[in-house]
Amino acid sequence: MNDKEVLNKAECKILVKSPSDEVVKDHALVDSHDGVLALVPKEPGPYSICVKCAGQGLLSSLGGGRKLRWSIAFEVLGASSLGLLPDPRNAAHLSHLKGTQAQVDVLLERINAISVENDYEKAFEAKFVKASEAVNMDVAAFKFLQIILITGVTAFQIHNLAKFLQRNKFLECCLPIAMRMKPMV
Repeated sequence: MNDKEVLNKAECKILVKSPSDEVVKDHALVDSHDGVLALVPKEPGPYSICVKCAGQGLLSSLGGGRKLRWSIAFEVLGASSLGLLPDPRNAAHLSHLKGTQAQVDVLLERINAISVENDYEKAFEAKFVKASEAVNMDVAAFKFLQIILITGVTAFQIHNLAKFLQRNKFLECCLPIAMRMKPMV
């Protein structure tokens, strides 16, 4: 069993602790254990770097206390002024972090696009609601006007028909005496 298989089973983390023994960086080691960890300390003093592997039976899976090999390179800000330059191939560089920055930029662009689209949809919906309410008001007014006109025309026709029937005395022949209209004076 090699070191990578042990790490995959053990779920290891790199913890960076401040001088006040507070964890300021927690970095999980996943599939590929080659990588870069960057930290800008907020307070001066000695920082502790611990590799912590949590898993049951870690010592038994190591084959009786088998040790893991770790390679750690540090690039400390200001070390170049002291003449203590690390190997540039192993040092953390901005290019290692650009992939993450690009993903964050893409995510922020998507969030911004969604926000702009939501604002557009809200404005469009408000215009649509306003137009819909205006059309509904116009339709209701038109229906009310139609009802008034139909009622007026119906009353006019009934009035004229009654006058016509009275004038020509058609009601006297067909209706019983109690229902006949009396002539108006």
